[in-house]
Amino acid sequence: MKLTIFKKSIQMLFAFIFCMISAHLAANETPDQKNIARYLELNEKYPHAFGPNGDWKKGEIELVLDLPTMMKIQTQFHQPVGVVAEDRFWIWIRDAIILPTGEYNTYNRFISQKGLNGPAGVVVLAVNPNNDILVNLIYRHATRNWEIELPRGGRDKGETTLAAAKREVKEETGYIITDIFPLGTITTDSGIFTNFLEVFFAKIDKLENTSRDDEEVIATVITLSKNKVLDIFCDGKLEIVVNGQKITAYCRDSFFAYALLLAEKKGLL
Repeated sequence: MKLTIFKKSIQMLFAFIFCMISAHLAANETPDQKNIARYLELNEKYPHAFGPNGDWKKGEIELVLDLPTMMKIQTQFHQPVGVVAEDRFWIWIRDAIILPTGEYNTYNRFISQKGLNGPAGVVVLAVNPNNDILVNLIYRHATRNWEIELPRGGRDKGETTLAAAKREVKEETGYIITDIFPLGTITTDSGIFTNFLEVFFAKIDKLENTSRDDEEVIATVITLSKNKVLDIFCDGKLEIVVNGQKITAYCRDSFFAYALLLAEKKGLL
């Protein structure tokens, strides 16, 4: 009996020592190691968002996923690898990589938080009964200009892309979708962003109230014929009067152009 109690005491002591050592190591982990640990954690949990590991011997860019080599590359290039920064919208990662030449290097990418477990969002080319295209006149902070764009937005957690498409059109324009068809997918920018969006063609009819997010600065929603849209794309911009003010709105959105191409090719426009 006494021997059993002694053994349990020893086991508890070792367990306590192990916890103390683990806590000490975590507290003394360098910021760079934490960046790499977070990176490896996300890669294991969301491999789809990071993409295939690749094989440099096959002419691909290979991801380095072992801690010692990542630390070595980090030292070599004098910059942290792993998760560089993270907020509620984006994760900035700097991959440690092997080039097809066999040389080490680094590469910056951005992952949308909403794209960790699937499509980050949706784009909808919606038409009314006259087959005119529904577009937003929206002010974009990134370009610091008014832009002519299709309704689009992020996918909420647990939401299907079909549900997201219907919600985005309703929220941004007030219109209700009556029919909807998938067109394909498009990347935001294949050079730096990992995420992609699903593109839909939809038919609208009934108009209700909108419920836009505060971040969405949409001056007005208009409908344009396909030929008018093509003319505006060629001109690059449209002069339009909104609330008594003349506005120059630029027409150069890649999502819009791609959706237009797919819809026309599939005989929907």
